[in-house]
Amino acid sequence: AREQAETIVPKGELSLVLDSHLPSQVAVLMLQLLTTRTVEDCLHKMRTDKSIVLTTSKRLAGMLEELVEAVTQGPTDAVHRMLSANLVAVMMHGREAFEEFTKNKVTSSRDFGWQRHPRVYMDGKGKCSVAITDVNTPYGHEYLGVKTRLVITPLTERCYISIVQAVGMYCAAAPMGQGGVGKTATTKDLGHMMGRLVMVFNCSEQVDIRAMGKIM
Repeated sequence: AREQAETIVPKGELSLVLDSHLPSQVAVLMLQLLTTRTVEDCLHKMRTDKSIVLTTSKRLAGMLEELVEAVTQGPTDAVHRMLSANLVAVMMHGREAFEEFTKNKVTSSRDFGWQRHPRVYMDGKGKCSVAITDVNTPYGHEYLGVKTRLVITPLTERCYISIVQAVGMYCAAAPMGQGGVGKTATTKDLGHMMGRLVMVFNCSEQVDIRAMGKIM
């Protein structure tokens, strides 16, 4: 996966991401890595190259069109269609985030307008990490299979920020809301983004410290 990621990122091609032999979890991670580097390259060159914003916008739009074509013209089996849909959802968020902070005149990768979005990085040793605001979490590399990803909305991002900030301070996070609004699904999607297994269980009077110890 590291060699494939290093091949795709400099060129900006989607051929490897759309490779049918590539695990879906790796494909989504590579697309997030590619989107993050594309946007941050634009932010770093924005002050010296006035046309970089338009060039990056066209590039992201072209990537989205290619992914949409993969959904409509690619393999028809359920696994590949779900993978293509996940890639489109990730790409849509990357493009919308770019358009948003362009309108807000964000000019630095340290601006909160960009920092609040989920970002994926890879260091020189091939280790991936997921960053949201000032919290940088190592990617868990837990095999999670092909799972549906949520569409990231402003409310979803606020939930991500709250949960990640709590985890970064070694505290617990407790999303609150009515039943069926997506508290559990949002938490599970954040765990999937970070490559970590999320266990869901109901708390009752029978759940004591011994039961928690068995679960952990």
